[in-house]
Amino acid sequence: MDKELLKGFIDILILALLTKEDMYTYEISKVIMENSNGEITLGEGTLYPALKRFYNNGYVEYYWVEKDNNKVKRKYYKITDQGREYFNSKVNDFERLTSLVNKFL
Repeated sequence: MDKELLKGFIDILILALLTKEDMYTYEISKVIMENSNGEITLGEGTLYPALKRFYNNGYVEYYWVEKDNNKVKRKYYKITDQGREYFNSKVNDFERLTSLVNKFL
């Protein structure tokens, strides 16, 4: 998969998952890789900055969950109403762009 082409879709991929359920970073990365049959892998250098940007823009919130008798803490991300609006806007943009590109193929 062309990494430059993928850059424009990272927001949609991450937020699409968060519209379904709250997730922690490794889980987000794993589900994207599994659902794309290994064609899309989001490393920490991509995923963490995106989640930080989402948080700073009010698109996601986070909370901590303790696992294994408080030995492990996981930061779960949850999409906000503002994040859902942003996601819907990005999906609409994607659908319009896809429609336009298809006219040339």
